[in-house]
Amino acid sequence: MRKILLLFVPVLLCCSSGFSQHIPQWTVVQTIHLTEQTSPVDPTNIFTPTTTSLYRLEDYIACGGEISFGQGSWSVTAASENRGGITLTCGRNTGAASPYVVSPALGTPVTYAVAQTGTPKFVYNLDIVVEQLK
Repeated sequence: MRKILLLFVPVLLCCSSGFSQHIPQWTVVQTIHLTEQTSPVDPTNIFTPTTTSLYRLEDYIACGGEISFGQGSWSVTAASENRGGITLTCGRNTGAASPYVVSPALGTPVTYAVAQTGTPKFVYNLDIVVEQLK
């Protein structure tokens, strides 16, 4: 039994090294955090990729306010010029969130913008997290 165990342990150690291969992980490369905002945001660069990779953008927009504070909504759009994007909209006391994956071209910035529809007289909070698959 002891001889079998002495043979089995080295084989097990050799095999276990093959199981410890690199597992891809998401790594945060940029964040945007805006609070109590009351005006639109023109297209603004979030980041410009320097390596070909998959990137996950997670957007969250939340709106507050009373019903008497006006009609309308806020919308955030995050996009890569040549790879598409996503738009999220919120009205009074609502929110929207969505993660999505994009593979932007090298050197092409990924941008975000906030637009208003109607006359929203309530604030919005915005969070965007960009992660790269490494």
